[in-house]
Amino acid sequence: MSSQIPTFAGLIKRHLEYREEPTFGIGPDITTGRLDFAGHVKSMDPRIEIVLEEFRRVGSEDIYKSVKLAENYRFTVTYAIEDIDFIRYGINAQGTGAGSIDRSLGMGFSYMLNDVEHFVRIKGARMNSIELKGNVDSTIEVTSECICKEISTPNTTDYVSGTAQHATPKSNTPWTFADASDPVKINYGSGSDISLPCTNITVRINRNLDPIRTLGSRQITFLPATNRDITGSITLLYFSTAREVDLKDGRTFLLRWILKEGSNGAVLNLNDVVFTALDKREFNAKDDKAVLEVYGFRAKQASIVAT
Repeated sequence: MSSQIPTFAGLIKRHLEYREEPTFGIGPDITTGRLDFAGHVKSMDPRIEIVLEEFRRVGSEDIYKSVKLAENYRFTVTYAIEDIDFIRYGINAQGTGAGSIDRSLGMGFSYMLNDVEHFVRIKGARMNSIELKGNVDSTIEVTSECICKEISTPNTTDYVSGTAQHATPKSNTPWTFADASDPVKINYGSGSDISLPCTNITVRINRNLDPIRTLGSRQITFLPATNRDITGSITLLYFSTAREVDLKDGRTFLLRWILKEGSNGAVLNLNDVVFTALDKREFNAKDDKAVLEVYGFRAKQASIVAT
């Protein structure tokens, strides 16, 4: 027992890397080309659920057999970004081809387990949801939750062979909320953009994937996206009643979140945004801080654009 070495996050060897699968569910294995770097990962959590039927038959008070029916796989990753290459798979609309939910991903990573490198293959992955968070004094944090066809048991066989190469880890500084001078703006369709005094913004996009199994397979065989739901919240310094008026009037607008200004940056555009609730505007005599107001919102469309 003493010779065993517990693993931890610092023993990740190959950072999370991916490719678009030419065929759903074949995974990250390549013999030519190079895999792509997903992002500056803060945490990863692969999960497996085995669906069992506790089968009973007459003549006994106990279960006769546990019958395996299906395998469900999910993978959640939280990371910082320095480009939009990976996050666009959770944001961009159906029908836009490469770099969108239209493409399933084969992903992989490795870590040291008892001093031996073990490789994990994630096959047939699509982002079921993606959440982007921007807070003052912090990096922009993204969480992607994927549904997958399969997550392999870690083994010592590399998924990269032949002349193929692993992804090269990126080395630029992760984007922060300070990478744009006025990162959050709205526009009502005429006139200039209005900058919002924002201290926090969260955007959540749910792709409502439909995992489909067909007869003859315990794993999913199709994983189409269905309706796209775009919601979020925004925290503002309380300077005026303008946003409350927007809320009560059901006024729609374009919301632009500039993730990074200038070249090699990006803008997240949310179309036909409407506020849905004023969730907080507390006046507290014990709180030595300015009053903030928190609004929930919903959007009709979303797109991410490199600048």
